Amino acid sequence: MIHFTAKFFDHCAAWLLVVIAGTAPWFAGAQPAISLTGWWYVAGLAGSLVLVLASCILKRELLRVPRTVLWPVGFLLGCVAWWATQPDPAFATIFSAEQWAALKILLPGGFIDTPRGLRLAMAAAVLLGLVSAAHLGADRRFRLILMLIVGWSGVAVGGYSLCERLLQWDPPTWIIKSDGPERYNAAFFHYSCVAACVNLAWPLLVFPCRRPIERTTGRLGFWAGVVAVAGTAPLAIALWPTEAAKWIAAGLALFGGAWYLMDRFTYVSPKIIGGTVIVGFIVLLFVQALYIQVQRKRYNDGWRSAAATLVQSPMRDAQMSALAAKRGDRLIPAQGGDRPAGWLATLRMIADRPFFGDGPGTRARLLGLYTNQMFVNSFNLHLQFAHHDLLQTAAEWGLLPLVCWLAVWLTALCACIVDAANSRAVFLALLGVALHGLVDFPLQVPGLQMWTALLLGLAVASRETLPRPKRVRALQVTN
Repeated sequence: MIHFTAKFFDHCAAWLLVVIAGTAPWFAGAQPAISLTGWWYVAGLAGSLVLVLASCILKRELLRVPRTVLWPVGFLLGCVAWWATQPDPAFATIFSAEQWAALKILLPGGFIDTPRGLRLAMAAAVLLGLVSAAHLGADRRFRLILMLIVGWSGVAVGGYSLCERLLQWDPPTWIIKSDGPERYNAAFFHYSCVAACVNLAWPLLVFPCRRPIERTTGRLGFWAGVVAVAGTAPLAIALWPTEAAKWIAAGLALFGGAWYLMDRFTYVSPKIIGGTVIVGFIVLLFVQALYIQVQRKRYNDGWRSAAATLVQSPMRDAQMSALAAKRGDRLIPAQGGDRPAGWLATLRMIADRPFFGDGPGTRARLLGLYTNQMFVNSFNLHLQFAHHDLLQTAAEWGLLPLVCWLAVWLTALCACIVDAANSRAVFLALLGVALHGLVDFPLQVPGLQMWTALLLGLAVASRETLPRPKRVRALQVTN
């Protein structure tokens, strides 16, 4: 009876995660018309871990999650609990508060303006869902189902977005309607997030686990996924004005294909794969640092310090308000690239508050202290997001929590590389969302947050399927 009950709890926890993965992009993208939607996902992710823990207690076993994941997750949950006891920080300047209120009215579909309590609860629930997926992911059947659910859901969101642009379909009725299909697509409010969703999803269909492909049904599902991705890719490339998404998709296809072929015909050391990825990210971050330096030298915005900004705030706010009243397209023209300007402002914020921040979603309230750029201070997408998830996490969470997040990511990616035959698809999906996170804000969207957390859990769980090396003690033979 105890064994049956524990197994029932495991099945319920697994199906909760499957339902969440299938519905996340449709109900947790843009601001939903149903305010309780976010709390449903919080309850679902937390409930899944509660069922897993109950099953472990009945079976008298520990969670099958590496300590290199459990300790960072515990620290991050502690940070979220601390922020939950603190009030939401006030807007840094009067102009920031007024501008935020005006943009919420002008662009209701362009905001993920959730209450602080729900935002922190979602951050905690994502961490709990990661642990639950890591424990349950040792079951190969569950891993395969979850991967296919995420893969097909992502391709479906991309297809719906394309139909909005080609066939003038309306957004789903449960999503607050935006002001047009130019930027806002499907359940997500910005086409770059749709592109990130697709680039996270399609590797799960094209690079599935090796064992299920050996069966006839596995082959059918594999080729159906290939056809679906190949059918939507040309339209997506033509219609989505996101150059980065096209380069990321091409890079994932080339890297994944080369890795698969090398794995078929020769042995490739995991150190080579991991080293290639690390060098690639270092190069990309170095190039971005050069862009930021150019921004700093050529387009000086006159910023001196956060303290000086507070002193000059009345005069500065009046100038910005006058410019904002004259604009016709909701964008205040500014010299320099918009992304480098946002990155520079976020770096200043990190330097001023290095170890701990005020929690997720607080960048928009404090950014006015760290830049005088009119564009960054006025446009909703640059007020909310740094267009660089690594920098935004460092600014909002702090460097110490960022180290914990990186520890989880590195543990997951290393586990995928070691178990390449079964986890290559998960590795490429995580690589896709990480690359998007260097130029956009996919990990600030609740739906993509949940998907990424579940995939991180599956990646960590892949280590449990490998035989553990036996320790051999040398025997000393004495005469």
